[in-house]
Amino acid sequence: MIPALGRMFSSPFEVARTRSILRLVSFVAVSLLVAPGRDAQAQPSLAPTDEPEHVELDYLSSPSCPQKATFLTEVKARIRRPVSWVVAEGAVRVAVSLNQAESGATGRLEVARAGKPPTRREFTAVTCSEVGSALALVVALALDPNARTEPLPEPELEPAPAPLVEAPSPPPAPPVSTPPRVVPPQAPSLPLPPPPARETHYVAWLGPVAGVDAGYAPEALVTLGVSLGARVSWGSWFSPTVQLTPLWGKTGSTGPAAELGSFAWAMARLEACPVNVRLTPALGFSPCLAAELGRLTARGTADDVESRTADRFWAAPGVTAALHFDLGAWFVRVSGEGMFPATRDDFVFREPDRSVHRASAFAYGGRLGFGFQLEP
Repeated sequence: MIPALGRMFSSPFEVARTRSILRLVSFVAVSLLVAPGRDAQAQPSLAPTDEPEHVELDYLSSPSCPQKATFLTEVKARIRRPVSWVVAEGAVRVAVSLNQAESGATGRLEVARAGKPPTRREFTAVTCSEVGSALALVVALALDPNARTEPLPEPELEPAPAPLVEAPSPPPAPPVSTPPRVVPPQAPSLPLPPPPARETHYVAWLGPVAGVDAGYAPEALVTLGVSLGARVSWGSWFSPTVQLTPLWGKTGSTGPAAELGSFAWAMARLEACPVNVRLTPALGFSPCLAAELGRLTARGTADDVESRTADRFWAAPGVTAALHFDLGAWFVRVSGEGMFPATRDDFVFREPDRSVHRASAFAYGGRLGFGFQLEP
């Protein structure tokens, strides 16, 4: 069925357009037959008694385009010579692809004979049916120069089924009286209970803590302290946590000694954590804001100077992050911090002037704590 060629023409313009399409397709088909390297005498028309030529058809189309069976039926209706359609290893390979888009329909054709280079053509039209019909005509002429080029007749329509005659419906039965339905009295509806309130959960912990901090003294300080914390939870990620950690460290005592003096660092760190993200039922992650208050004490230890002690106030804001493991009545807490000292004093020797240490603009460290926890 070829909608572009086989329908009845309602105007001379459609007839002229169809004839132009036929002439164009016939010209392209002849160009397929007379390919480079072949002359017109190399394609004589075959008599009906010739052996059928084995043809392999590869067909690909969009869902709205004619399917392979429809395309093959139209080609068979045009050719006059015997053709054997095979699945593979044909002397002639025909590849057809049809695609329907919003801008129009496109069709591509490739005809290849054994030992010859393939010949390719491309057609465009408004509808996919028109492109399919044009390609079917070109394939028919490529396989049989004497193929039919006139419009194919419209397929006969199946007769419509005879209308069904409904049998007369029987007269309606007399109504049957039914006793009235007695509805039992319903109990008064009670208000629904309010949804259960979220259970508030409290946890408090206490235990020793040890860590290493850099940027406070010329050498990294090994600090010792106590971790005292509490957390309240309402069954969501919003679980405010507060922790107070007193810390103390001294070069040459809890950690390596400094070259020109000894430094002692005593302070208290307060951490406020608004959220506690539960990674597992027993493991939580808490990002926190932190602040340190305390003092930094230094004493010169060089041989050629008079030793003196200097005490300086220490303050530093910063951020921390902690992993808190709940182990029943015990806990393990691993944390890291980054602090920005607000006081950065210079510790020097006089006569002659000699710089010993100045606190870094960024101090950092890590800490490990453990202990027991209570859940009231």
